[in-house]
Amino acid sequence: MKVLKTFLVVSFLIIASLCFSQNTETNKLQTKLKYAKNYIDTIDVFREMGQYYSNIDFEKYIKITDEILNLSIKRKYPKGIAIANNSKGILLYKTGKYDEALKFHLKALNICNLFNITDIAAVVYNNIGNIYSYSKGDYAKAIEYFQKGIEYAKKTKNSKLTLIILYGNIGIAYDRMEKYDDAMFYYSKAFEADKDIANHEINELLGNHYQLLNNYTKALECYSKALNFYEKTQNDFFKCIVLIYIGDLYLKKKMYDTAINYYNKALPIAIEQKSDPNLILIYKSLASIYLSTNNFQKAITYSQKSYDISKRINEMPTYCESAKLLSLSYEKSNNLFEAFKYKKEYIEVYEKLYNQRMTKHFNSVMSDIKLEKKEQEFQIEKQKNQIKTLKLEKQSKFRLFMLLNVLIILLILGVFSSIIYFKQRIKLKNSQLKQLETQSLKEKLQKDMEVQQKEIEKLALYIIEKNKFLETLKEQISAVKKKSSIEGKTKGLSGIYSFISQNFNLTKERIEFQMHVDSLHRDFYSKISKEFSDLTENEKRLSVLIKLNFSNKEISNIMNIAQRSVIVSRYRLRKKLNIPETMELNEFLSKI
Repeated sequence: MKVLKTFLVVSFLIIASLCFSQNTETNKLQTKLKYAKNYIDTIDVFREMGQYYSNIDFEKYIKITDEILNLSIKRKYPKGIAIANNSKGILLYKTGKYDEALKFHLKALNICNLFNITDIAAVVYNNIGNIYSYSKGDYAKAIEYFQKGIEYAKKTKNSKLTLIILYGNIGIAYDRMEKYDDAMFYYSKAFEADKDIANHEINELLGNHYQLLNNYTKALECYSKALNFYEKTQNDFFKCIVLIYIGDLYLKKKMYDTAINYYNKALPIAIEQKSDPNLILIYKSLASIYLSTNNFQKAITYSQKSYDISKRINEMPTYCESAKLLSLSYEKSNNLFEAFKYKKEYIEVYEKLYNQRMTKHFNSVMSDIKLEKKEQEFQIEKQKNQIKTLKLEKQSKFRLFMLLNVLIILLILGVFSSIIYFKQRIKLKNSQLKQLETQSLKEKLQKDMEVQQKEIEKLALYIIEKNKFLETLKEQISAVKKKSSIEGKTKGLSGIYSFISQNFNLTKERIEFQMHVDSLHRDFYSKISKEFSDLTENEKRLSVLIKLNFSNKEISNIMNIAQRSVIVSRYRLRKKLNIPETMELNEFLSKI
């Protein structure tokens, strides 16, 4: 039982490392925590810190687990909550509270199944299997959980270590059931998963396997391989455990001096790491050796140390064994008073443990009876539900038949209604189209009339200007006639030609420009005509040009008048429009 307990403690600590990434340097962890980018990174660093402290500072391990749980709940991070619950289960397992540990592992498992977190699910199945294997001795049930863990591990990337641990734990369970061939089969499966990892993770388990078969040579060979690996990697915690295993091997062979040598190598490591389970194993083994070799004083010393730690951490089985060792040591040294005292304590603790075991067994039997009763009740209820379901199915079929008939009738009515509705819609649309066509025709006629009106106005303007041009031309021709010299007449005719060309181009451009302006600013013309009815056409045109931000010079060229006339026209326009002195003319016109 002592060896099995050590196996499973090691298994838990290894599997904990899957939830807490390995990093043994505190300063690096603190730096990583400082520069974590988000809450997921922060939780990952906490996991690494948890792994670091799980073997050296139990209280810090508890605090870090609480940090992970609180942060994961706050951020609604399911994986973090599953990790924290699994860690809580490990903490309770280490203190011997196996039923409470199982509750937390089951909570973690529910979260993993709900959110399909396969890597953590594999770890949790392993831990539940360990509880059934060690605390309950139900190896068949433990193997079921280990197998489920393997299923989940195979669905996960980078799960070789998980697979190796699960295969190893199945091997341990078969070893305890004395099915050594089956055990060896699963140890072999571990090597198939990854030979390099299995060489240092499974060699310890193989050593224990060969110890059970009393093949000490093979066992020592496996332990030596594991010890060499842990010495190279400077992993003192697991090095300490392997040293204890080798000490146990030599103790079985009754090679006491060699056994003491290995226990003494393991002792300073266990003291430095404050590893109470390892210290209890070492002190108990040393006490047994010294008791066997009649060194009763040392037997009492080491029994007392084992007794004190077991009592302090409330580890009842080792507390009972340590009290028994103390009683035997005092008895051999003829201190009967102390021997009687510890024998009495040993008997009380033994009875207490026996009662606890019987109570657990009774509760287990009662639980099985309750489960069986519940199963029967479930089956009866299932039959009732099946009968009820058949009745409901018949009723639902009849209702469905009636509903289909109603739907068919409604569908027929709907089709007829739709036909009538669409006919009405077509009539309405035809009527609307006719109205739109009539309206469109009216608007088109109106626009055509407006265009024709504008063309008449432009034509009138053109006639007026041409008349002015002809009058001026007549005057210039008369003046040329009056000149006597040929040179004077030639010069005069040349001036007349230039005047005709210039007037023709200016008149054409002015009309085209004015037509373009009128078309673009029809609304402006309409508004300014309504608001200021006394404006002349030239003033309206001037208003448009000012609104378009033409300069005085540009306006004089367009309207064929002097710049001075433009300034005077602007002044008169301003007065007619009654514009305040503080406002610019173009600003006023832009708002119309």
